[in-house]
Amino acid sequence: MSSNSLEGVMPSGLGQKSLTNLDLSNNQLTGSIPDSLASSSLQLVLLNGNLLEGRVPEQLYSVGVHGGAIEYVTFIY
Repeated sequence: MSSNSLEGVMPSGLGQKSLTNLDLSNNQLTGSIPDSLASSSLQLVLLNGNLLEGRVPEQLYSVGVHGGAIEYVTFIY
């Protein structure tokens, strides 16, 4: 779903246990990353190129530590 001009906030229920790859990069998403994305099955998380703000759920940091890929470089604090 990258580069689709998606707007608004990410749904609070996003990140079901079966979700392994999430690419919402290069859209116009706002708000914060929902805590529901802290799913242990995520192996790829790409959220860069949005207008996100706030904190990154601590569990998402473990995606990169365990061999996955995570990118969320553009944040407004």
